[in-house]
Amino acid sequence: MKNTIKSLKVVSDKTRLSILLHLKEVPQMVESLRKKTKVEPTLMSHHLKVLKDNGIVEAKRVGKNVQYKLAKGVSCKNGIRLEGVKLIFV
Repeated sequence: MKNTIKSLKVVSDKTRLSILLHLKEVPQMVESLRKKTKVEPTLMSHHLKVLKDNGIVEAKRVGKNVQYKLAKGVSCKNGIRLEGVKLIFV
């Protein structure tokens, strides 16, 4: 139950939710996510760290950049599916 509540708190933030929706199709670089969400660099770093620390996204260094993707077990098709939690958008 604690993990479910924590996951819901993490994705309840509109910026983090927007990041997840942008990652649902393909992995993306930080700068691309930042431009799409119109979030300042330091705030974007904070949100990505929260998502990563909670196992919702994974990061991979590509040259000087960092690419993010949804973690294994996380899906954004027809809503968002996290471990034990499924959110459906109507």
